[in-house]
Amino acid sequence: MEPSRDRRITVLQRLRMDLDLAPRPAAPLARADALHPAHPARAPLPSDAMSLPDLRAALRARLSGIGLAADLALAPIDHLYDHAGSTLRFSPAPACYFANHQTSYESFLLAFLHLAVTGVPLLAVTHPGLFDNDYGEHCLLLAEQLRRLNHPAADAIHVVAVPHELKPARDFLLGLLERLAGRSLLVHVGAWRELYEGQPVNTMAKDLMEVTLRLHRPIVPIRISGGLPAQSLGYKFHLPYRMGRLTIAMAPPIEPAALLRLDPLGQRRTVLAAINGMAPPAGSYAGRANIALLKRCLRRHVQTGSSALKCFLMEAVEMMADPSRETELLREFIRYGVLPSEGVADPEWFARQAMWISDGRGLKTV
Repeated sequence: MEPSRDRRITVLQRLRMDLDLAPRPAAPLARADALHPAHPARAPLPSDAMSLPDLRAALRARLSGIGLAADLALAPIDHLYDHAGSTLRFSPAPACYFANHQTSYESFLLAFLHLAVTGVPLLAVTHPGLFDNDYGEHCLLLAEQLRRLNHPAADAIHVVAVPHELKPARDFLLGLLERLAGRSLLVHVGAWRELYEGQPVNTMAKDLMEVTLRLHRPIVPIRISGGLPAQSLGYKFHLPYRMGRLTIAMAPPIEPAALLRLDPLGQRRTVLAAINGMAPPAGSYAGRANIALLKRCLRRHVQTGSSALKCFLMEAVEMMADPSRETELLREFIRYGVLPSEGVADPEWFARQAMWISDGRGLKTV
């Protein structure tokens, strides 16, 4: 049944919020063994010395044998990651990565980059709302494919949500110790997505600092920029504003011994100051708009009614220069409506992934 005109307008408004067609603003635990790629590789380069082709090749090697799922991790890096402006300082051993929070997608972006560089398992802590929308479904589908194939990277990335309520949230944070043996931790310390570029991070849970000190691991402060407008437009973003690339700046690690000399408030202020010290000036626009990508996603939304995330993922894999055979089969499904029975690692999963990302719009019925 064709959706009503009012519903089409509502969905279009939501996509505009995600893609930004709004008016522009006026102005000591034991180290875990790293996951090994399926094929032997050369000794890894330091994080900040890896070229973008190096990063892509490393991630594809970690995710070998899972064509479409690997492409869905790789293609967004091609469009949303500002490699030239970023400084990665991922640790070869488990560490704590504490970041600000601009967009919903950056948790995936950081997790995939961390996997490519280190192979160390990662626990990403996010807001429970992530699992109530397309982002949660996207995350679960990718994780399911790794588990179904018993892939070496199946344990590489876990995404968990902090409960809404205060007492359960505190219990959750204090229970992180049991989940972090051999695993790095990624937390957006301010909890909520920001509204404008350069917005300072002002909060950090004292329970999170307590867990960090008990782990006795270095803290790597992260500042993400380029994904938000200069001034608040009154809503938060799932994908970067004007589809700009996200710049990921990482400060030198803060060693536990340096924090233990401070009082609890001073400890948190030290971490927040490191994150905020890498921020662009508030009231500036630090991104670079990709209007061509923006228009492609909007056109796909108008034609299909799909969400901003699905439109973006479809456009990203459509434009891949090195797609896997599975991704080529997905393109054929979208054009001709025939699900493949051969040439895919897991036909059942592929069918559900193809139906999800296209909202079933490629399927022909008789």
